Amino acid sequence: YRLLFPVTYRDVADKEVVVTELKLRRPKAKDMRLLERVQNEGGGDIAASLALLAAINGLPETAIDELD
Repeated sequence: YRLLFPVTYRDVADKEVVVTELKLRRPKAKDMRLLERVQNEGGGDIAASLALLAAINGLPETAIDELD
């Protein structure tokens, strides 16, 4: 999905990365377990949804945090 407003984040090597599109894969059972784990650790629905989004597109949560 092409982003109308690209986002920028820093990777683990402190390099600036610009994201212009999201490439999503189908969620798997392990992704559903991630949702449950986040919620069991005190995260709400939004935190669980953002964790899922990070998992199914391969971006770090720091990049997801910059999305509109």
